[in-house]
Amino acid sequence: MAVKVSKSKIRQSVAEVTTARLFFLSASSGQVFSANPDGSDLKMIVSEGRRLPDGIVVDAEAGHLYWTNMGNPSANDGSIERANLDGSNITHIVPPGSTFTPKQLQLDEKNRKLYWCDREGMRVMRANVDGSNIETLVDTSEGDPRPGKDIK
Repeated sequence: MAVKVSKSKIRQSVAEVTTARLFFLSASSGQVFSANPDGSDLKMIVSEGRRLPDGIVVDAEAGHLYWTNMGNPSANDGSIERANLDGSNITHIVPPGSTFTPKQLQLDEKNRKLYWCDREGMRVMRANVDGSNIETLVDTSEGDPRPGKDIK
């Protein structure tokens, strides 16, 4: 099955030497793809539409990938999801409403933490890789009602 992906619609890609695959998101279709580093063997691994996926990170050791869903930029409904590297076992680890519009996802493998920027929430946040212990590390929203009550 051939899948066409517009290069202009690809948000972010991650090359992972351990998996020998690239993992990337299509913001327009809300899908997650993987391919060989030369672009061959393109596979759609998550076909269900995500809500504006943006950041993606690979945890090759645990066999997972994580991505952010910005959701509706005017609503506090962003989320972070996890799946196995083949796209199976999709789960919300940071449920909708726990972060506004998550972006720029980073993995701290040693401490098993995910870090992200919450654009509309004007925060830098983190959580354990299982989604527990969601924390706001930096909040620049003083006087702005958009992020709502901060998570402390």
